[in-house]
Amino acid sequence: MRKKLWWVGVAVLTLALVGQYIGYSSDHPGTVGSAVWAFRPNSFQDVVSNAQTIVQAQVVKVEAGPDIVTKAPAEPGGEDRIPTQRITVSVQSVDKGATTPGQTLVVFRTGGPITTPSAPARGSIPGSDTPESLRPPNAAGGGKGDPNAPAPDRPAPQSNPNAPASAGILAFEGVDDDPEYAPGEQYLLALTAGPNDTMRPVSPEGRYRINGNTLQAVTESTVASSVNGVDLATAHAAAQGKAQIQNKPSIQKRVTTEPVPGMPTTGIPFLDAALMTAGTIAVIAIVAGFVLRRRRA
Repeated sequence: MRKKLWWVGVAVLTLALVGQYIGYSSDHPGTVGSAVWAFRPNSFQDVVSNAQTIVQAQVVKVEAGPDIVTKAPAEPGGEDRIPTQRITVSVQSVDKGATTPGQTLVVFRTGGPITTPSAPARGSIPGSDTPESLRPPNAAGGGKGDPNAPAPDRPAPQSNPNAPASAGILAFEGVDDDPEYAPGEQYLLALTAGPNDTMRPVSPEGRYRINGNTLQAVTESTVASSVNGVDLATAHAAAQGKAQIQNKPSIQKRVTTEPVPGMPTTGIPFLDAALMTAGTIAVIAIVAGFVLRRRRA
């Protein structure tokens, strides 16, 4: 009888562990979406070959573009919205393509600020945070106020209760290795067709900020690091196919799996620990039951 009860307990514990794991997996799917670049070149020559247009240009203005909207039943409104930006640049010189100096191009960028409504101001909603005031002690009806007297007037709110809530700003960084543009900055851009009649860099290795007479990369890949610091004349010659920029020897970087402060982590620590504990107990119980069964046999 004891032997049967032992194995029933082990079976129940194992089934509970499996059920908990299935429930956790269904509520927290393991696939997490992220935006990445479709093209990553092996050399600056790859950048030149894949670009439709290569220009030196100056940023004129940065404005919000249409959001990227995807269905997301778990989100408010049943959709997920990712902001975009439209960067207007004025072309200064052309290394490749049919663009002419003085022409303006619109560059597409994923990311930008998200405008979200903030909470109503304190006291702006009638009946909320606007408590009634009691009559003063010397008022008619006694120090505690006359229970039969009409209710006192509420204090006038400092703001219009019908005014819309102010908007808050939530930053959205966007795609990796595609930092924000700022008016006045100058870039060497290797562009291809983007959405909504825009252009976009072929990859992070197709965008370099001009500092004086040299280029500054926006990413740390082998190709970008090889172009970083190159003088402008050499870069123009390479973009025109008259010179080549060789890749520098890559430096292997140390990769750590330790959590970084401020960065999100995956999973739920408490639940992960509970699953591990339950699994360990189940394994110990099965092994112990098997050993006891053999001894009694």
